[in-house]
Amino acid sequence: MKFDSILPLACGVQNYPWGCRQQGGKRPYIADLLGVEADEDTPFAELWIGAHEKMPARVVSDPAAPVSLDELIAREPEAILGKSLAAQTGNQLPFLLKVLSCEKPLSIQAHPDRTLAARLHERDPEHYPDANHKPEIAVALTEFDAFCQFRPAEAIRTDLQRHSALRDFFGDLLQAFSPANRRQWLKDAYAHLFAADQIEIEAVLEVLQRELADLAHQTESDRWFLKTLDLFPGDRGTLSAYFLNAVHLRPGQAVFLGPNEPHAYLNGTIVECMASSDNVVRAGLTPKFIDRDVLVEMLTYKDGAPHIISGVSTGPGQTLYRVPAEEFELQVWRPERDQVMSLDSDGSVSILLVTSGQADVQTPQGRVVLSRGSIWLWPAALASLQVTGRGGQTEIFRARPSLGLGGALNQPIVASPEEDMDFGAMLEAHLAGAGTSVSSGDKVRGVISAIDDKTVFVDINAKSEGILERHELLNEAGELTVKVGDPIEAFCLGSHQGEIRLGLKLDSGAADASLAEAFEARMPVEGRVTKERKGGFEVSVGNHSAFCPFSQMDIHHRDAAAYVGERFTFLISEYGEDGRNLVLSRRRLLEEQRRQLVDELKETLQVGDLRRATIRKIMPFGVFADIGGIEGLIPMGELAWGHVEKAEDIVAEGDNVEVMIRDLDWERE
Repeated sequence: MKFDSILPLACGVQNYPWGCRQQGGKRPYIADLLGVEADEDTPFAELWIGAHEKMPARVVSDPAAPVSLDELIAREPEAILGKSLAAQTGNQLPFLLKVLSCEKPLSIQAHPDRTLAARLHERDPEHYPDANHKPEIAVALTEFDAFCQFRPAEAIRTDLQRHSALRDFFGDLLQAFSPANRRQWLKDAYAHLFAADQIEIEAVLEVLQRELADLAHQTESDRWFLKTLDLFPGDRGTLSAYFLNAVHLRPGQAVFLGPNEPHAYLNGTIVECMASSDNVVRAGLTPKFIDRDVLVEMLTYKDGAPHIISGVSTGPGQTLYRVPAEEFELQVWRPERDQVMSLDSDGSVSILLVTSGQADVQTPQGRVVLSRGSIWLWPAALASLQVTGRGGQTEIFRARPSLGLGGALNQPIVASPEEDMDFGAMLEAHLAGAGTSVSSGDKVRGVISAIDDKTVFVDINAKSEGILERHELLNEAGELTVKVGDPIEAFCLGSHQGEIRLGLKLDSGAADASLAEAFEARMPVEGRVTKERKGGFEVSVGNHSAFCPFSQMDIHHRDAAAYVGERFTFLISEYGEDGRNLVLSRRRLLEEQRRQLVDELKETLQVGDLRRATIRKIMPFGVFADIGGIEGLIPMGELAWGHVEKAEDIVAEGDNVEVMIRDLDWERE
């Protein structure tokens, strides 16, 4: 067989019960993509594209003598995979590409990391058929809903307290919560859910269902609970609707599912790319094997909104979805009519999937037509392709091993500066709530989409826009301080008839009637420091007098006189006697903001980066500098080219300097 052209593949379909069926004469997505007949009884769930032994693709360049892809790789590993990849993987294709289409949930599940996968495979090879991990990316082809990662722990606790059925079930656990132990609290609460007796679970589900039926306004978590309960009566996994983020992806948006993170696909169609493994730990919403104890122990219990990935532009009509997985990366080509793309194999294998439109490919063997639904193997031996768009909205997915690793498996990814900028922008737009459920007290980020004489509308990437009172955004002269397109942060005050009400904070005019709500929802309140008193400060919040201890006013020590007469934003740490006993903390708010900044830095900061920093403290061995939420050490020997006797000769506290990141130790921050 020659390898101087791309080779057509025929791939198999999995007909799992949760797949999409023909409805009203409309074929399900996968059947329509492949141009095959469908009926109302046959679910089209997954199209498998790869060399996985469970369902390998067939190379059909010679229809009279098709050969399975795994057999062809075994015969010609270097020509297909490339010399380097073949040596590293033992002649195995390291990734699997899929089209997944579901009309009801798959399961509450997580994928094990490598260490756990090896242990599970050794212990139970029937249910864990290999020793590999299974990171994956899911790119939406249609509108797509999923559960993904834990919601903010505070929001989960608020939801569990809101309904008497859940309040009674979780009991003392709700009082045990604190921001400092959020991850352990999450684990304890989730473990309680999966360890409870089935009879008790069914009683909770029944009472909660009746309780929700009497509510005039249901949250997104309520609605997803009811939807999943209708499909899976008596299943405790339905209560995951209160624990996990409900993510809504638009076509082209994606999420990355790393090891040990909980998720469940709910409905819609995606392209998946993953490490070639079939290891899944399930705990609910499925008739398949359930391993609740393993799932509870394996999860990271990281909380917050998952990152919504939009990809990085790598050229006209080219988008790259790059993720922290050495087995794969995913590209999408969308050439305009007659646009020509010259592309290289980079000495490694690729698989091409055409999801719409048509294109021509020029190879040494001549012209090949890529039509919708066709699937192709691009062997490593074919050094380059020339792709030309030929009409319609052409879209071609390309899966290949991650080139960001220098072709070496099991090595860390170093992101390019362009990707850092894209990822930072994505965080700015999506970190606090993109496509997720929004509950009272949640902090969200969005973009102003419209303004009228009373209202500012904010796109928070949820299923409805946020509504903000215009007067909150006026300056002292009565002038509007924002415009359409500006980014903005706000707090969710609640929802009514599909509208999400937002506020910048609980200001002094509204405080009297809403302090209890602010305390429960952990919503900031505005106050003025009126005087210093024993142990702290007296703060005026509306018509109430509150107390803020010295230790809770700031993270860094300052002279007390610097605060008196100033207005600040606080969290209410204690509320009693109908508002007559109020204790405030500004430090907790600053620490939460700092933690969020640190989480962002953990995602974006790389050794070698240049950053602006502020000198915070000078010590005999060097200086500590704040790079926007976390302090780093500049040793004495790194302060200047020559010998430095005293750091004070070079810098002073408060100076702004440029620094290079030399090393990172996140365990010690």
